[in-house]
Amino acid sequence: MKITQLTLRRLSICECGFAVLDDSIQLGTVYNADADSVRHLYRYRCGGCGKTQDNVRVIKCSQKLNPDMPMAPLPLALFEVAS
Repeated sequence: MKITQLTLRRLSICECGFAVLDDSIQLGTVYNADADSVRHLYRYRCGGCGKTQDNVRVIKCSQKLNPDMPMAPLPLALFEVAS
């Protein structure tokens, strides 16, 4: 496992703007991420508009402020400035 730190740059990966994460999580939040865990082929269904996206790239992460939380897959696009 290769741990790296990623900073949250976006809240949504959907055109409608519905946030992937809880509303209390702000832009700039730092996550510990397993750089070796990037995977493709995940399916994301937006909780706002219901649109389904296929082949979403994800990476296993946990918030740096809450290191006791187990790592969970989050869309990599939330952390990328440009894709």
